[in-house]
Amino acid sequence: MPPVALVGIVLAMFVEDVLWSKYPALLARYILDFEWLPSYTLVLLVLISAISAVLFFCDLARKEWRRALARVGLFAVGFAAMWWIGDCYIHNFRGHQVPTIEICVAGKDTAMIGEKDFSPDGLFKILRVINMKARVHSAVFVIGEDIGVQDFRINFLKRCSAASIWHLAFRTTDGEWPFFYMDTSSCVCSRRDLKIAAVRIREGGVLSFEDNYRDDCGLDDVDENGVACNLFDDSESSVFGDGVSARYDAAAVVVDSGCTDCRLSFFAACVRRLNEAGFRTVYLFTYERQ
Repeated sequence: MPPVALVGIVLAMFVEDVLWSKYPALLARYILDFEWLPSYTLVLLVLISAISAVLFFCDLARKEWRRALARVGLFAVGFAAMWWIGDCYIHNFRGHQVPTIEICVAGKDTAMIGEKDFSPDGLFKILRVINMKARVHSAVFVIGEDIGVQDFRINFLKRCSAASIWHLAFRTTDGEWPFFYMDTSSCVCSRRDLKIAAVRIREGGVLSFEDNYRDDCGLDDVDENGVACNLFDDSESSVFGDGVSARYDAAAVVVDSGCTDCRLSFFAACVRRLNEAGFRTVYLFTYERQ
């Protein structure tokens, strides 16, 4: 029994990971403790071990040495099997697992996870619990309703960011198109070693392009060194030309803060186009200056 219980701890970890990957919202709502299944298996192990320890000393008292040594051997085999199976599992399954939560954009202030609707505040709460318990650090969005991109940023992206979910993507019938969201671009653009290409979305869905995006211009449209900062006056080919992406560390989609008519599908199309052009890191920023 002790070897079975020890190996059962690893099996319980596997079962729990599968349950969290299939039913994260359900478990986050109804399971209050952390790693509950391995914990219950551990309790079973302690009980079995206590019984075995009592029987071990009884064997010693009756001078049944072989049976006592057999009990010690079973514990040794159980621990060895647990560590070996656990190491293989962690490195070959859990270690390479990238947990992802799927969120359907069902309205400007309605998110769906599975069959359950959530308000923006409810989305933040459930994502925080899922992140803490299931170690989920990424989310994919399915567009159920084509809402405004600013509503999407405020009611969805900000909630994901607050819940420490940074890796994001749009899921369509033909693939997933990843991106990152930042409340401010300063933490990225302050790194002078990064070369960033950018696509700006203006009112009316008008696009403009920048082959070296730096969001550090002052009110007089000059940077900190006094150099004129004429952003987004480059050609489309400077960003989407053949082989251009190889010269860049990242790309960005920047949306004017006053842009109210840009739809989520249009933004998702920009993210997809950047991914297809070869950019492997795509950010979303809000452009404050007009």
